[in-house]
Amino acid sequence: MHRLVAAFQGDAHPGDAQRKRCAALLEQGQERFMGTQKDRGLSIVEQALLNRLSWEIALAIDPPRTGALPDKDFLATFAASNPKYTGWPIWLDARTMTDERSRPVGRGGAWEALIVALSDDTSNRLEFSRVDPKGEFYLRRLLQDDAMPQRIKPGTRFDPVLMIYR
Repeated sequence: MHRLVAAFQGDAHPGDAQRKRCAALLEQGQERFMGTQKDRGLSIVEQALLNRLSWEIALAIDPPRTGALPDKDFLATFAASNPKYTGWPIWLDARTMTDERSRPVGRGGAWEALIVALSDDTSNRLEFSRVDPKGEFYLRRLLQDDAMPQRIKPGTRFDPVLMIYR
């Protein structure tokens, strides 16, 4: 009943605050990604991946978990809870990546991972994730359509079915 009255009075929708929170997370995630990739010092070949087609997502749990710590137990629980529907899960558990620079590090109360991997045989990877135990998550990932230059010229194809499947 309260929502109905609020709607007639022109009050803000209860979801508006959550949408704003997610929009802010997207913006913060983009800023963290830009800073992290600059700090990493990408090679010229790796930098070319920055201009390729990618997608990003922000997820905010409501209400936030105040007082949650970004410890290794949180990271392990988060990784174990990640569904593996296809070969590459939404939030990759990068703790055992061969390239140690791709492994998650604690920064600003959250875990961040920047995965940059060039491959002649499979897909190139450019992925940045930030997982915050208070319930804020961000991911930016290179789309597979632009990740295999040896098979498909980057910037020439987009397969929406592949995105749904993945």
